[in-house]
Amino acid sequence: MKINLVAGIGGFVLLLMAGWPGSTTLLNAQSCTGSATFTVNIGNVPAQPTTIAGTTAPCLETQAYSVTNTGGVSYNWSVTGGTIASGQGTNSVSVNWTGTGSQTLTVTPSNTCGNGTARTLSVTVGTVPAQPSVISGNLAPCIGSAAYSVTSVSGITYTWTVTGGTIASGQGTNSVSVNWTGSGAQTLSVTPSNACGNGTLRSSPVTVNTVPVQPSAITGTAFACTEDVVASYSVTNVSGVTYSWSVSGGGTVTPSGNSASVDWNTAGSYVLTVVPSNTCGNGTSRTLNVTVETTPVPVINGVADACATVQQTYTVPLTSGNTYTWTVSANGTIISGQGTNSIVVQWNSGTTGTVSVTETNN
Repeated sequence: MKINLVAGIGGFVLLLMAGWPGSTTLLNAQSCTGSATFTVNIGNVPAQPTTIAGTTAPCLETQAYSVTNTGGVSYNWSVTGGTIASGQGTNSVSVNWTGTGSQTLTVTPSNTCGNGTARTLSVTVGTVPAQPSVISGNLAPCIGSAAYSVTSVSGITYTWTVTGGTIASGQGTNSVSVNWTGSGAQTLSVTPSNACGNGTLRSSPVTVNTVPVQPSAITGTAFACTEDVVASYSVTNVSGVTYSWSVSGGGTVTPSGNSASVDWNTAGSYVLTVVPSNTCGNGTSRTLNVTVETTPVPVINGVADACATVQQTYTVPLTSGNTYTWTVSANGTIISGQGTNSIVVQWNSGTTGTVSVTETNN
């Protein structure tokens, strides 16, 4: 069949259909068109979160961290050296730090399209400082100033306390000067601290010394004679104390610790002195006034050839204030003068006799 397009008027189409002998047929054709629109939302993975807000130097404790919140985004947090205590999936979390040193906190954003670029925060986790090193310095100082120190650690503050004294300088540092004012057993302590708190303190016992106390009274004679044997003197001995002996004149001192011997050789009034000392210096001296007298040397005058039953006089030079004690051998009798510088003796028998006198300074 052959179809020929003839004309189209007002939506109608006139078709001439050939093949049908002796006839022409007019046909009427119509079409309907509908349309629709579908809106498609084209998404992307979320942008990298903002910089993580929160401390980069936490202690071993719980700290808060966050990024700016974006609607429709969930946040997955991960951490080294700690745990996410709360807030996982949100833009704000609490982290419980359990490991010290260099750690990281990372947050990854995500939505229905997938994960965005992660954001990481580097963190240095601290803790309270370790106990300081042993305190160095003189642990047996004298009354006065002495220096002490511990090994310095960066970022640490040192607080010093003391009994029996005051911190003169250096408080807060690893090295101080202490002004000791009280003697005996004392204590020096130092406590380390940082932003995380106080560490374990370090203490050292200190024995504060002072110059020795005045020695005990000097024992020994306060009266000596030039011809006497060497005189001995002493004070009570105290451990750790040395003693220096001296005289103002009249003799020679031989010291021996807390004792001394003096050879008095010149008459007169003198002072024997002993000074105590130790590592802190000299203490108060102790003195003894000594009077040295000349030893009498009497010379007896009298008849050396006497007769029996005949009385004889014997004398020595008189020294005022001295006393005289006479003795004679058994074959003689002191008739008078005992106690003076002159006696009368009667010889009774025998071929020889002796007369002796002791002169004493009073």
